[in-house]
Amino acid sequence: MMRSRLDRAFARYARTGDPRALGRVFDGCAVELYRLAFHLLGDRHTAEDLVQQTFVVAIEQAATFDRSRAVQPWLCGILTHRALQLRRQLRQRAAAAPVARLNTFDPAVEVVARETEERVAAAVRALPEPYRQVLLLHLVHDLSGKDIAEALARPEATVRTQLARGLERLRKALPVGIGGVASALVPPPLGLAAVREAVMAKAAAGAAAGSLVVGGGTLALTGVLLMKKVVLSVVVVCIAFAAWQWWAVQPALPVAVGSHAATVTSAAAQQAPLPTAVATDVAVVDRVPVPQDADARTAGLEVTVLWHDGTPAADAAVRCRPKPLDYEAWLQVARSGDDGVARFDGLPPGPANVLTGRGAAADVELLAGQGQRLTITVPQGVDVHGRVIDTDERPVAGATIWLSVSDNSDDCESAAVSDALGAFSIRDAGPLRNLTATAPGLGCANITHVEGTEMVLRMRVAPGTLLGSVVDAEGRPIDGARVLLGVTRTEPQSGLHSRFLGRITGQDIWPSRFLRTDAAGSFRSEGLPALPWPLWVGAPGFATACQVVTVSADAPTSVTIRLTAGATVSGRITDAAGRAMAGVEIHAWPEQPPLDERIAPGPSAIYHRPLWGRRSAVTGDDGVYQVKHVMPGKMRLHAWHPDGHVTEACELADGQSFVWNAVLESEAAKGEPLHGTLVGERGEALTGWIVRVDRPESYHASTWISVDDDGSFRTNRVPPGPQRLFAMPNRPMRGDELDLGLHDVANCPLRLVVPSSRVPTARVRGRIVASADSLPERCAVWVTRRDGGESMRVRCDAEGRYEAGPLQAGDYRLRVEVADGAQFVIGTFAVAHGGETDAGTFTLPPIGRLVVTLVDAAGKRLVDGWVLVWPVGDQDRGGSLEHREGRASGNLPAGRWRIETRDLTALAAIEVDVRAGETREVELVVAAGVRYALRVPSNLPAGDRWRLRQYAASGMLLRDSYVNAHDAGKDLSFAAPPGRYTLEVLDTAGRRATTVCDLRASEPPMVVELKFPAR
Repeated sequence: MMRSRLDRAFARYARTGDPRALGRVFDGCAVELYRLAFHLLGDRHTAEDLVQQTFVVAIEQAATFDRSRAVQPWLCGILTHRALQLRRQLRQRAAAAPVARLNTFDPAVEVVARETEERVAAAVRALPEPYRQVLLLHLVHDLSGKDIAEALARPEATVRTQLARGLERLRKALPVGIGGVASALVPPPLGLAAVREAVMAKAAAGAAAGSLVVGGGTLALTGVLLMKKVVLSVVVVCIAFAAWQWWAVQPALPVAVGSHAATVTSAAAQQAPLPTAVATDVAVVDRVPVPQDADARTAGLEVTVLWHDGTPAADAAVRCRPKPLDYEAWLQVARSGDDGVARFDGLPPGPANVLTGRGAAADVELLAGQGQRLTITVPQGVDVHGRVIDTDERPVAGATIWLSVSDNSDDCESAAVSDALGAFSIRDAGPLRNLTATAPGLGCANITHVEGTEMVLRMRVAPGTLLGSVVDAEGRPIDGARVLLGVTRTEPQSGLHSRFLGRITGQDIWPSRFLRTDAAGSFRSEGLPALPWPLWVGAPGFATACQVVTVSADAPTSVTIRLTAGATVSGRITDAAGRAMAGVEIHAWPEQPPLDERIAPGPSAIYHRPLWGRRSAVTGDDGVYQVKHVMPGKMRLHAWHPDGHVTEACELADGQSFVWNAVLESEAAKGEPLHGTLVGERGEALTGWIVRVDRPESYHASTWISVDDDGSFRTNRVPPGPQRLFAMPNRPMRGDELDLGLHDVANCPLRLVVPSSRVPTARVRGRIVASADSLPERCAVWVTRRDGGESMRVRCDAEGRYEAGPLQAGDYRLRVEVADGAQFVIGTFAVAHGGETDAGTFTLPPIGRLVVTLVDAAGKRLVDGWVLVWPVGDQDRGGSLEHREGRASGNLPAGRWRIETRDLTALAAIEVDVRAGETREVELVVAAGVRYALRVPSNLPAGDRWRLRQYAASGMLLRDSYVNAHDAGKDLSFAAPPGRYTLEVLDTAGRRATTVCDLRASEPPMVVELKFPAR
């Protein structure tokens, strides 16, 4: 009831600014906040100051406070973060200049502390900081696990796990009756009345920011240093007094319900694949004594993590997982204490890998019934200092900062928490690592690469929540199942998770979530956009499950995943002569689910299953293999050996035993490659050209082969008989394709001569005169063929001069790009074979800036969608604007521009005028559209690529994208307002085919059959 009144009072203050409402909050929370501050810092005056500072921050952030949250945990979080910052500062000052011991608190406190110190010192030293914080908040300040999670900005499951394991450690180490006088160790506050008066004055004044000082508020450094040991005793006294009762009545504690768990959990519960992307070294391991009650069947491990300068790395995430890394049967994550030591208990014996997540790893052989110790030194990295802000550029306090454990990965561990100003710092981050952030009430920040010491993480709002449950065939919960919400690329030998595309200019990409189920088989992920998410679930002894879950923005989305034993595939692999083939790798590949481009831009074929979704085997000397727990459904079986490979599609049912006896045809049996040299009429090697064989078979795939510097080439293997060869110039610009006729392997080596008229020899040159703020050498010129659309980019020298070539004869459009991204058309020029064209001198005109905000019909900002700009009447000079959280911006030449959004939102467009030297801000209203699919024919030639354009009935170009051969037989999902559209498909030779459709809303979505040009 009290909390409800406090919450209503603060909501009233946030809404009206009434100081009396804030006074009620102060009266209800101040004493508890003071007790928390005293236990954290050990000084009465400092504790009173922290209470005052906490309410000042609350006043400043009242307008942005999420009223669905409880106010007291929020205030505790503000105070805790400031206290921890102050403690770090005090430790640094104390180390630099030790101060004399002074009595600044009640002597009785010191007497009691000395009596208990000897009995609790060992337990305190063994208790890492995360456990110490959460137990203090729960036992001393009566906060629930949910409240503590809000206060510390940690996942609730992480807090519950830290509570459970911390209590268990202290329960074993300390007697229940160690003392019941913890509350008496907190001296009564004497200055809270003055603090209240100052806070009320601040609230009445309505100041936006400030720091108030009252009498006696100076930080008492000497008192803090003196109380350091006493405070530790106080904490343990409080914990020991109530530990057993709390442990006995608490329900089962989940181990992972956030997007990333960063806790120590049991071997049975930790089974999510969180692999490394760094090289591993064999470490020197020392044996250490194990507790007498340790299980003789398991192993213990202590990992000391040091920074590169040899100092302990506190609060560093350390992972331990079994080897080999191709499939992780278990995983544990621990965090190092102030001494840099992370401790693992109950590990399965055998080879294992230990990873710090900052570029340092080691291998260890875990021994049953024994404890071991190893030391890992973190290599020097980048010291990152950053800020977390929301879409309105306001600081976000209490955000958890996540640092990827490998390069360009969504697989992360928590590395920092933002303070009241949104600031954070991370020591020795790898230069290729990813950063993101999460915060209650928000989604997550854009994925940002560690590139420098100063970084900004921008939060995005995402209302979706996914509640999942993983059970077996009988409906029993599966503890420790691994869950991937999204996509990943996995290298099975190293266990590397990464994204295929690390950065997308012009589009916000949502990171994937790596999760684990708790003892109830549950997992939870918040802050998700309302999108169709691929969901992969796996556990040892079960077949992997995969499905697409569409997350709702209106209410939590619930899903139950039932894992089964799956199918078994077995058989024997032989060569064409019937001889058994040993060492053949057998893989079972499921169909990839469709991907939304806001999660994974590009075709699904470039993404792989997560580590735990792999099922494979290797044939023995008799050629026999067996693959268990294969996912039911449509599968592609693949047998691979250096001498050849074979693939077969099948559909498997749960519990089925499928026999696949494959004959592996040797590559040599497919023929020999065409090889020879490609030269001009004068015998010069045609370096920069490419050749291909025009064959429909998949193992030829019409793949272009590069010509070496000496003019030599070698194609893929081809069958005996005549084969048609093609060639084209590829560098510095792709040119026209040339038919070289039919050729036979029997006639190799070939000497293929290209007529001089087809060899590029033309050149174009000119000069750019830049303004004072745009240096010529920072400009580049794009040279684009008018007929084929191919382009090349050349840089200007210090005087602004440029030269491009060699080029094939034809018309070329030239445009200059300046360093800030703006482009200007120089003109269109005809170049003749063997000639040189002078494009003259071009003076750069002034530029303006355009800022576009995407909104829906109700004016709500849309965070997704490509924003493109085109000069009106000129489709050759457009491009995408840098897009962040629904705002896209860029520098453009003065003139009239067309703004469009495509692909990820309904199609929309407007025209605006950009003026030189001015910033133009506009809103692009994206009307509600209907979903539809473009069906790609299944008989497309392998290896080819086509351009796809979509026009409105008015003839306006709305979409300009590509279709690739691996899209054959698929439905490509888009959205657009209802109406008539013309779809145009062009091949590389300029041939085109059109399809006209009348788009309308339907369920299921309308499917449009795309036409492709005939060859």
